[in-house]
Amino acid sequence: MRLRILHLTLASSCLSLLGLGLFLYLRHDPPDPNPVAYCADCLDYANGINRMINRAANSVDGVRGNKQYFRYACDWNCRDELLTSGHCLKYRRAFLKHSDRYMFAVEDPPMACQGIRACP
Repeated sequence: MRLRILHLTLASSCLSLLGLGLFLYLRHDPPDPNPVAYCADCLDYANGINRMINRAANSVDGVRGNKQYFRYACDWNCRDELLTSGHCLKYRRAFLKHSDRYMFAVEDPPMACQGIRACP
């Protein structure tokens, strides 16, 4: 009887570890097969945000430092690419995580994309 409980405990522990390993493996994002395309998408996204801010800055003063408008520009530039590439949400999250910094960094899209580690 004691041997049977030991075997059941060992088997359940192994299955639990296997399940945990499978769960963590599936959560891990595989590296992008084309890092150049990933970087180019980020540059396009950051350039679109900067374009929106510049367009609005011509009509209204103080748009560059406005967090709410920056969030709106990030959301608006994600609207078409959300379902096609899936990378847009990664860029959006990274830019909004440190919005104080990237609100002004998108003036130079290559530096902004290097800042979120989308470009080398």
